[in-house]
Amino acid sequence: MLFDNEMTNLLMFVCIGLLAGLIVGELRQGEGYGLLGNAIIGFLGALLGGFLFKRFEIVDLVNIGFPPVMQTALSAVVGAGVLLFLLDRLGLKT
Repeated sequence: MLFDNEMTNLLMFVCIGLLAGLIVGELRQGEGYGLLGNAIIGFLGALLGGFLFKRFEIVDLVNIGFPPVMQTALSAVVGAGVLLFLLDRLGLKT
């Protein structure tokens, strides 16, 4: 099969990460890294957010009845925000 369950989950994760970067870029009110930069930061932030949520057991929305995509979206937005905060602290502002 071309799109098995694992491949579909990966594509969904990538799309959510890219959207998270765009959302966080808009929340910063014009202080972004451009469309492509925000999308890349969102993808990397989604990875970071997923790691942080699992590592520190921050929240498990699936256990209280939310769909897994909502937890993925939340962790992606939080991770992208944390990544942008760290980039700002390192002096890599636009």
